[in-house]
Amino acid sequence: RGISRALPVYEFTSNRFKPYDQDANINDDATAITPRCLVTVTSVVGHIFSLGFEYGNDQNEDTNDKDSSLQQGEHQQSRRRIMDPSEYFKLPVVKQEETSTGKLRVVDHLRALAAGCDHLVLWLDCDAEGENIAYEVIGVTRRALEQRALAKDRPKPTVDNDGDSECSSTTTNTTSARRVHRARFSSITKKAIQDAFDNLSEPDPALSRSVDARQELDLRVGVALTRLLTWRCVGSARKRFSPSTRMVSYGPCQTPALSFCVDRAKEIEKFQSKDYWRVHVTAAVTPAVDGSSKKDTILLKWNVHEINSHAHND
Repeated sequence: RGISRALPVYEFTSNRFKPYDQDANINDDATAITPRCLVTVTSVVGHIFSLGFEYGNDQNEDTNDKDSSLQQGEHQQSRRRIMDPSEYFKLPVVKQEETSTGKLRVVDHLRALAAGCDHLVLWLDCDAEGENIAYEVIGVTRRALEQRALAKDRPKPTVDNDGDSECSSTTTNTTSARRVHRARFSSITKKAIQDAFDNLSEPDPALSRSVDARQELDLRVGVALTRLLTWRCVGSARKRFSPSTRMVSYGPCQTPALSFCVDRAKEIEKFQSKDYWRVHVTAAVTPAVDGSSKKDTILLKWNVHEINSHAHND
């Protein structure tokens, strides 16, 4: 029932959400009735934003079609003017909405749900990438959470004996930071989920920023080296591989991974099978274990640890 049809929304009630108990001023009295709160669950489709270069002359939303087309042309010209690959290490970078995110209306979906919620609990993967996506969700929903918090915490006017209305000064402002929580879990089991729900923590901004740094390095190194390799090697690539080759790409993660795959493939191609023998040794022992004059046949087994040790020493 959410805005995005690709992101289903589920709801259930629970009396285990501790921050809600604090909002309701529930004390430790055993006789106190723990209130139930409505929990709304939805999801995202990976990263909401990606990193890109800011070339300047960005479009404004209030420009007409003619001005928009003109600025698009200037934007493309700005990209073409960058001739030196080293300039990509100096260009400013900007977060931009992922194409799939825009098509699925993920941002509108999250904001609409956050507008009706008092708290945000982030259940993303418990790794650096998940922490970064969590902060993307926070950035998208922060304004909606703040507006709802201010609306609920706004002091109600009171009427004094003279008939004049005034606001009570006892109400305190609730910041959105107090309403954002992080669930940490290592497995998807009932106990793990319940433990995470009972022990909510705070998001880790340093871990998220480490992903931002890695993304920026990947972007700058990848684009700069791709431009350099294309200039220097595209001619050779066309002769050796395909005349239609237009780009020689370099990925800071993909290229080393591809190298591992190629090296392993070469080892497999060069492998030559060889005959080998397995020796089975039996020994006849007299007297037998039961004390009779019969011979017991015992199968001897190799002590692999000692064999490897002798081979290493030799």
